[in-house]
Amino acid sequence: MTARPVGRRIYAFALTFVVLWLAWSLTQVRIEFDDGYTVIANAHYFLGDNPDYFWQRGPLLPLLLLPAAWVAQALALHPLDTWPYHTVVVALHAMYLVGCWRLLERYHGGGVGSGLAFLAALLTPVFFGYAAFISQDILPGLIGLLMVLLTAVFLVRPGWRVWLTLVGLGALVTLFKQTYAMFWAATLVAAFGASIRRGRRFPWTPLALLFAAAAASAVLAWLAYALSLSGSFQNTPQLLRPLVQSRAFLAYFQQEGPITEIIWQWVYLRNLHAHGIAAMVLVLPALVLALRHCDLLQRMVAIAWIALFAGMQLLAFKEVRYLAMLAPLTAFLLAPLLQRMWQERRACAVALCALLAVDLARGLAEASRLAHPFYREALIGFFADLPSPAQEFELVGTRHLSFLTPESYAFRGDRYHRILNLNVEQIRALYGYRSDQVRRFRDPSRLRMEMVAPGAWLLFANEVAARVPPLAADNRTTLTADFLQLLGVAETVELVRDAGSYRIQEAGAARWFMLPTRAGDAPRFFVRSMSEADLAGLLGRSPGDRERLTAFRVKAYCRLAGCTRSADAG
Repeated sequence: MTARPVGRRIYAFALTFVVLWLAWSLTQVRIEFDDGYTVIANAHYFLGDNPDYFWQRGPLLPLLLLPAAWVAQALALHPLDTWPYHTVVVALHAMYLVGCWRLLERYHGGGVGSGLAFLAALLTPVFFGYAAFISQDILPGLIGLLMVLLTAVFLVRPGWRVWLTLVGLGALVTLFKQTYAMFWAATLVAAFGASIRRGRRFPWTPLALLFAAAAASAVLAWLAYALSLSGSFQNTPQLLRPLVQSRAFLAYFQQEGPITEIIWQWVYLRNLHAHGIAAMVLVLPALVLALRHCDLLQRMVAIAWIALFAGMQLLAFKEVRYLAMLAPLTAFLLAPLLQRMWQERRACAVALCALLAVDLARGLAEASRLAHPFYREALIGFFADLPSPAQEFELVGTRHLSFLTPESYAFRGDRYHRILNLNVEQIRALYGYRSDQVRRFRDPSRLRMEMVAPGAWLLFANEVAARVPPLAADNRTTLTADFLQLLGVAETVELVRDAGSYRIQEAGAARWFMLPTRAGDAPRFFVRSMSEADLAGLLGRSPGDRERLTAFRVKAYCRLAGCTRSADAG
């Protein structure tokens, strides 16, 4: 019986570990990032039980999550319970690893070079940081690599089957998000650049057909976006909705300031280590080797990698995870270099193994963090008392709610890494509340006591977490010592003067939140009693011996040190 090649054994061991870890993550993770919750809400839009489509996200991932949305609906799961969606996502990410290996093995063999390239480029801290969650930045990389490989085949042997496959793949990857239209751009640049060879006829006809394929993909993707955006921009002609979507996305971020100022433009280069230290150290010599190599395919992958990296650097929107789509191309470039190093330079191979050990240790640390209770309880616990949509009530919201994961380390300068932001529109969609049940005040200082009636629920946040300069690699954000966010229900209370302060007439240690009556005054967060000066500040006058007012009984709240459910929460 023939022994397996070393690379295949490395792959089999690594895949087994990752699949077991992904299966374990399904028992640990009951939260999502705001992107993920938006995708879930859009899946329910396609299912027909959510009237609005969140235009910030592409339609493909919500469509892939339709079976999970149906299961969640059939089992009447908690609106924030994510396990059905994560089941689909971790299956997709396992398939992604299998697909990447199959391409590596087919073109570079199952030797040690392919196995080490698989470890170095794919099993990185970024992969373990996002593979257990709904991510739009991992799977597209496999599609992009496949597009480059099929384009190389088409240049040599043009055929309609390959052409149509490229059209479909190009449209498909763009439906994850519009940014990935750059896969076609990079593929065309790679096809043109790799075809410039002396003494050979330039392939004008295949290249023209490839440009036609890119145009056909663009038309298909545009039509798909136009159809999916029927739940948004209702007053815009259907075919113009993708254009309006792009402009709205830019305007949405520019509310906080110029994009190049609110997003640190060096975030990719400063965090290259997150994509594997060994991979990033060796990718430059791998690119040089590929560009000097006589093989058309390897040169095309190298040119596409350079074009994609440059394109992502030129885009103002940057998060470390966005570069995860380069991982399959990186692995493809590294495989022949690592094979040569292993065979010819054993000292270099030993150094490589040491770097890989560091990378894998960092990846394991990232993978193991999911054991923290935060990932099971944080959001479901915070929102546990929100009523069902069958009840008659009003939900009043202010800014995005911010939940910081418990790790002390975050990618340097990555504006939203380790931060979960959730707004009242997402809560409305996930819980199935009617639009007329929800009001939002983006400026919390505009919210006044008389605007809220007893029985209403409040989602209040006075600050939103993000990272801005000066930057550090810890998990600190823009939140200050005054940070407060809470969930509370409005009640009519009576405050009675008691030895220089005012006390609510009820037993227990409930926490209360009271809004002011005048612009410019700050709300108050207190336990049963407050000073006369604080109450006077809320009322804008001197209080009497008894005051009957509307206050919010706090069910859950977060301060800078973390989040807590109140003792009298349900």
